[in-house]
Amino acid sequence: MADIEETRNQVLRSLDPSDYNLVRSNLTRIKFKLGDPFETAGEPIEHVFFLESGLASIVVRLLPGDDVEVGVAGRENMTGAAIVLGDQQSPFECMAQIAGEALRISTVELKAAMDRSATLAQHLVTFTRAMSIQTGYT
Repeated sequence: MADIEETRNQVLRSLDPSDYNLVRSNLTRIKFKLGDPFETAGEPIEHVFFLESGLASIVVRLLPGDDVEVGVAGRENMTGAAIVLGDQQSPFECMAQIAGEALRISTVELKAAMDRSATLAQHLVTFTRAMSIQTGYT
């Protein structure tokens, strides 16, 4: 996988190099297209995505066909906030709003890395908190 300076994702770029090395070998570059799902409400989250381009939409499904966008994720953050906070599933849908590329890691591998490094865990919590504030304003 790419060196920390080569990634376009702000969360990964701002990691301490030792923390980046904990996740680096488990990151897989993927391409996604419009509508591809990242998370399904009420289902286990299998992967966390660090977007490098494109945009993910975080949506609450009130009724069938009655969706409300409550947040977005781009290269400045990540999907999988519930995993960072210790949950296994999200209350939200998360899908690609604009096609792009991401670095993907399994939740099992990310949680293992967070267990090995308190600084990595705290860093991801900080970004998750910022995303939560953004969602509140949305």
